[in-house]
Amino acid sequence: MNRMPEDTVPGRLMAEIHYYTPCTFTLMERDRTWGKMSYYWDHNHHSSADPDRNATRGEAAAVDRLFGLMEKQFVDRSIPVIPGEYCATRRAQLPDGGTDLHLASRTHYHRCGTRQAKAMGLIPFYWDNGGTGNNASGIFDRHARALFNRKIMDALRVGATEPSYWATIDNSPRAADANPDGEWAGNLLELYLGNDPLNVNSVPPRPTLRIDNQNNSSSPFTASS
Repeated sequence: MNRMPEDTVPGRLMAEIHYYTPCTFTLMERDRTWGKMSYYWDHNHHSSADPDRNATRGEAAAVDRLFGLMEKQFVDRSIPVIPGEYCATRRAQLPDGGTDLHLASRTHYHRCGTRQAKAMGLIPFYWDNGGTGNNASGIFDRHARALFNRKIMDALRVGATEPSYWATIDNSPRAADANPDGEWAGNLLELYLGNDPLNVNSVPPRPTLRIDNQNNSSSPFTASS
């Protein structure tokens, strides 16, 4: 995609992507002629006992590369990007004790994907399909009205806060920390889109980022407006 559609109101369009790479790990429910299901993702979570089920592509380096393309194509041009869906479904029962390693791989996948999306300036949305059984991705049990998968919830939270993607000159809190009510994503969208969809003048001046390697702060990124 080399150009955005034309809109009657300038500066209001955003891009959305869905991220399920590699599909053999995230979505596949049975082996196919063109590929086999993979249960274990990224080299630190590969299985030595079941190597045929290790992911062979689309691992952590691919997350960096593909989200980096989104940053270059859109974010660097002040076009917001939403990964509107991303998840790896849960395989509830695997042979030979592989379930624990698979679940650890899922946790790592979601933490890594969330962290890199935020680091590249993307606003990620986990895909909770509502299911809690095999090949599902539900975090919440809708019937019990309860949290079902705390490990994935924690992975998303940890990924969303590392590394800090809103470091400021005066060291004020990050957007996520400053909005404990969970409205930081909406606030960030308002930063780009304004708070009135009918009024283009509601769009505030957009911040710019510069690289500052002259100080000794923990983050080389500073924000200015």
